[in-house]
Formats: sequence, structure tokens, C-alpha cells
Amino acid sequence: MKRTIALLLFFALVLTMAASCGTVPDAPADTAESETRPPETEPVPETEDPAAAADLPEDLDFDGADFQMLSPDQYGGISFVEEENGEVLNDAQWGMKLHTEERLGVKITEVPTDFWKMQNTVIDLSMTGDTTYASIVMMDRYALACAYEDCFIPLQNVEHVDLSKPYWGGGINDALSVGGKNFFGVGAFNLTSYKNTACIYYNRSLGEDLGIGDGPAASVYAGTWTLDAFKSYENAATADLNGDGIMDKSDRYTYGTSAARSIPAQLWIACDLLMIRKDENDIPYFAADGDEKFLDVIEYTYDLLFHSENRLDLTKVDGGKYSSIKNFTAGYELMGMGTFANSVLSIRDMEYDYMILPVPKFDEDQKEYLSRTYDSMFAMVPITATDTAMSGAVLEYLSYTAYRDVIPAYIESSLQKKFSLDRETSDFIRIIFDGRRIDVAEVLMFKEFGDQAVYDVMIRSDFGWVSYLESKRNAIDSALEKYIGLVHSGENN
Repeated sequence: MKRTIALLLFFALVLTMAASCGTVPDAPADTAESETRPPETEPVPETEDPAAAADLPEDLDFDGADFQMLSPDQYGGISFVEEENGEVLNDAQWGMKLHTEERLGVKITEVPTDFWKMQNTVIDLSMTGDTTYASIVMMDRYALACAYEDCFIPLQNVEHVDLSKPYWGGGINDALSVGGKNFFGVGAFNLTSYKNTACIYYNRSLGEDLGIGDGPAASVYAGTWTLDAFKSYENAATADLNGDGIMDKSDRYTYGTSAARSIPAQLWIACDLLMIRKDENDIPYFAADGDEKFLDVIEYTYDLLFHSENRLDLTKVDGGKYSSIKNFTAGYELMGMGTFANSVLSIRDMEYDYMILPVPKFDEDQKEYLSRTYDSMFAMVPITATDTAMSGAVLEYLSYTAYRDVIPAYIESSLQKKFSLDRETSDFIRIIFDGRRIDVAEVLMFKEFGDQAVYDVMIRSDFGWVSYLESKRNAIDSALEKYIGLVHSGENN
């Protein structure tokens, strides 16, 4: 029941990310039957999708030039490693840097700086004309604050950067443009946007005991893994195991969370909903007002996961902590919602077999499975960069090489203690990573619409979502006006 797919096949599957764009691959034969796993397969020769290749001139060489990248010292801001150590992921990251240096004739140096002081540091560099750095990496909302101070060059004006490539985050970067300009890129060379990507974790062993088997996997392949499908399991596992008539942490539940405050945003993004959308001129506007579908998803979230007995009420058990991951690993939850890093790294040692699933779609008409990511590290080219062609080429090749080598290594190392590297899980992780999205409102108005703020309004208060939006109208209008002003930034660069 736990057969191992050859590693090369897995790499080939992951490397087809560009072609899939979040679409669903064909299911393995008999995937709906709980006792069936895909047959072992001969290794497939590794190939590269042309769409994922870096289209740099073959003779491009910067003759040993120094490329310095300023990066935050916390929260996943560091993109490189210092040396090889024999670990799969570490050595892939080392190789990413080494291959880029050799391919482009540069010397790459990452300079960590104080996370909390970095915003002022970057603004000061711009104001004083400091030309030290060829690139800057910062967490999303702090990078935005620097963009308001005209610190960055639009990436459309940076030679060799091609944001249409899959290693630049696809839909993430689409969401970040304003009037056709991208001051920020989310390149694959920094893993934060992958680690912070939403997913569902499913206790396959418990599912088999309950007669569910691989039903959720079959739904994903069929394109029917929707809110209704997710809800259809609500009473499947929930049970008062000790018979005391009180549902508490000694009992079993269908649903769990490893980041409860993020669930509302995870679900509305998965349902192809955004608070900030853009018009035909790529100008952002606030889209959540009066959106009945948006309100439906919020009510669904509240009712299913925070107002029923099918999820352990953490506020009653431990005073409001967000994660019930220990219940899941102990076999007391069927499915949980979290992010790739805080879920997979926590559950890979558990004794039960498990599966990683995408967050469900709104309905079957929705074409793609979409996955929220947050606190992404943005890559920028500062206005003081002396050779923007070098800046662009290095960022492009780093992202390409990471997509080719580092992302498969990250998945392998994350799952290395899993019972089996099964076909379904590798397929679904590909879908999850391809479908990464952000809601710009979380970046633009973090105080009002960051996950903690939304959680407090939706879950801890009296569900006053409509009145909350009304109370924030002035803040929304002011933030959007400032954000739209970026259309005129960088016009001399």
C-alpha cells in the first residue's frame, strides 16, 4: 500500500509546473479505490519545459562583477546558504548560487540586515545615492513602503527580467502590477512564498478506517474538490470518544487547523476571490463591498470551522492558541488546514499515512485550485543600481535555477520521512505551488485586512463583516489612492 515512486519521476512531475498552471493532471488508475496505489514506474528521463527556461543570451557575461543583495535577517529573508553540507535542500541552494555565478560571470554576496530597521535603511540608501546593492529583498508590506519613496525601478524597465516565466510566481506577480508596472517580483530563489502556501493535510490512515479512503484525492483529480465536497465530510470523523457528552481535546474531529487566523483568507483566495482586484487598465479597486459570493464564503468559513462541533474549539481548550496540529498527528483529526511549512514539517514524523491536498475550489466551474501565500519576500532592483542589466540577469537566472533544482529539493526534503512519495501527493503539491496567490489587501492594508485583523472581526467578535467594511471605508480609499500613485513612480528610470 505504500509503494515508492522513483525520485526522477517525481522531479519530472515537479518540473512540469509551468505547463500545468494549476490545472489537474490525469488521475492514476483506480485512484478512487482506497486499496489502490499507482504502480511503480520506471524512471523517466528528466526534461525541461521550454516555458520554464531562462532566455538569456548565451554569451552574456559580466566579467567577475560583484552582485550584492541586501536581505532581511529574519522571517525567511535569507535566500542563500554558506556552504555545502550534504543535505539535499542546502546543497541545491548552494548549487543555485554557484551555477548563477558561473553562468553569468558574477560574484554573489548576500548581506543580511536588521529586519525591523530595513525599511529605513533602504530609504536612506536611495536618498544618499548609495550604489552598493544590485538587488534588495524585503517582506511584502515593508517593500511597499519603500516603493512609495521611489526606491525601486519598475521590473519592466530591467533588462533580462521576464515576469511571464513560471519561476516568477505567475499569478502572484500579476496581482502586484499597478498600471502595467511591477516594482516587486516573487522569484523562486527565495523559498518563503512556497513555505507559506496554504494546503489541506489529510490523515489517509484514519480515512481508510472510516471508509473514506482516497475519496478526497479522487475529487481533486476530477475537479470536484469544492467547498461542498469539503463540507460533505463534516460529520465523518467527529466523535465523542470517551462518551462524556462534552467535546474536548480527548475527542476526535473532522477538521483541524495549524494556523486558525489564516483560514478566512485561505478560503476566499482558494475560491478565486480577492478584496483588491484590477480594472481593464490594471488599476486596483476594492472588490469585497457588496460581493455576495465573498460573503457566502466568509459565512461558510465561520459556520463550518468556527461554529460547529466538527473542529476542536481551541479558545475553550487552551485560551486561544491557533494550532491543533498535535491532535492531527495523534490521529484525532481527519483533515486540517495550514501552510506547507507549518503543516508538512510537523506531520511528516507521525505514525499514520497522510496526504497533502489543495484547498478546495468554490465550485466545479472554477478552473484552477488556488492557494494563498503570505509574507512573501519581494525582490527589487534599487534606483541606485549601477548595472541594471546585471541585476536583472542575476535575478532571472537565480529564479530559473531555483525553480529547476531548489523547489524539487525543498519538496523532497520536506517529505523525506513520509511513508511514501506517492503519485497523488507529488501531483497535488505541484498544483498547490502553481496556484500560489496573494490578496494585495493583506499587503496594502495589513492593519485592517491582515489575517489577525480579519480573524478578530470574523471569529472573535459578532461576525460584523459588513459593518467592519463600512467602518474602514476612509482607510481603504486612502490606501488605494496612495497605491495607485505608484503608476507614476519610476518614470525616469
